Amino acid sequence: SAVYRVIGCDIDTSVRPDPSSDFTRVVLFVLVIGALLLGSLWTLLPFLSGMIWATTIAVATCPLLLRLEHATGGRRGLAVMVMTLIVLLVFIVPFALAVSTLLDAARRSPAVMSDFLTKGLGPPPAWIRDIPAVGVEFSDRWQSVAAGGPQALVEVLQPYGRSAAAWAIAATGGFGRIFVLVLLTIVLVAILYSQGETAAGGVLAFSRRLGGETGERTVRLAAQAVRSVAMGVVLTALVQS
Repeated sequence: SAVYRVIGCDIDTSVRPDPSSDFTRVVLFVLVIGALLLGSLWTLLPFLSGMIWATTIAVATCPLLLRLEHATGGRRGLAVMVMTLIVLLVFIVPFALAVSTLLDAARRSPAVMSDFLTKGLGPPPAWIRDIPAVGVEFSDRWQSVAAGGPQALVEVLQPYGRSAAAWAIAATGGFGRIFVLVLLTIVLVAILYSQGETAAGGVLAFSRRLGGETGERTVRLAAQAVRSVAMGVVLTALVQS
């Protein structure tokens, strides 16, 4: 610092930092980091479900992957390929069966509806009148529509046609989103299978940095909990089937 002798006194002319400027700098830094984090989360939001599912599947089946790698003589690539194929079959086979069932029902529905509209609505069953509160009114309404023939049935169903078409379009879009989510999950599972140790090491290092041994132990317990829950779900499904 520059020190001048003025009238026999030493005067320090060095510039001291302004505390208010430091506070402003810190606030701006926090705001920028927060904006970057929010932007990253917003960008990853469409892939978040796939990432969660892929992480759960990879953590739950990691012991099976290691056993398969040992059985194949340490060939990690072959083990990853086999495990990815198994996950693909587990996801794709039920999805394909569901889609084929819906397509078969869609093919048969025009003939069923045409036959139904041609014959009209039959008389209501006797047990409908026994329904509390609404049975009598519902039965009378059914009887009036049945007495009016096919034309009365068409007039009753016509207002719901647009809603049914909108529902069918929405259901088709929903199946498309599910299919994309399944493919994304399978790709992420394959990546986690091939680079699982690196990802696990990063998570453990981050947890150790945050909470020391307690943080690392918490992550390991969470992984064990995921495996236990997945095993319980699989065993329950096998027992019920």
